[in-house]
Amino acid sequence: MWRVILAASMILTLALGSLAEASPPPIVVESVTIDNEGAGTTLRFAARFAEAFDESAFPETGTAVVMQQDGRQAKCLNVSLLRTDVDNGVATYVGRFNFIYQASTLTGRADIGGSIYDFSAPLD
Repeated sequence: MWRVILAASMILTLALGSLAEASPPPIVVESVTIDNEGAGTTLRFAARFAEAFDESAFPETGTAVVMQQDGRQAKCLNVSLLRTDVDNGVATYVGRFNFIYQASTLTGRADIGGSIYDFSAPLD
């Protein structure tokens, strides 16, 4: 009788174990660039998984909080990031915003796939 129970539990474990999906590893931001073009500013992140993983698991969107300071004023902006490309395990996320103080560097935090990244990048 115990053999039947053992066999049933092994089959059930194998069946349910194969249904579970592996969660992706943390995402690491490799670089941040900010392009200030006329009235608009483009924020671009290059990100990869911390370990080898399927490229299709990169999230479609992310969020960045950009802090702008010019010495007497400060503004905090939420910027939506969209995945625009995945190439050789590196995903590119781009966000755009239209208001910027006369700062030389922008700082903030980005959330891509639950991984939080602090950034500071000079304006081009």
